[in-house]
Amino acid sequence: MLLSNALRREESVLKRSLEKTTEQLFLFEKKYAMTSEEFFQRYQNGIMNDSDDMIDWAGEYQIYLSLKEQVESLGELEVCS
Repeated sequence: MLLSNALRREESVLKRSLEKTTEQLFLFEKKYAMTSEEFFQRYQNGIMNDSDDMIDWAGEYQIYLSLKEQVESLGELEVCS
């Protein structure tokens, strides 16, 4: 029961963080008229410049990918009594 509650809390925190990160990505996507996935591919290939916005966007996207993976991993866990 204690472990189950802790996992639910952690999942809730991760989901809130994911929502906030998604909101930030949406602002960049709107400002630059491209998806974050498209931007990140271009950024990794050196097509985008290294302005503060581009660096921030790349960082937010990496955080997004990490949070998404963590939420998915927690969703796959089963707690046995």
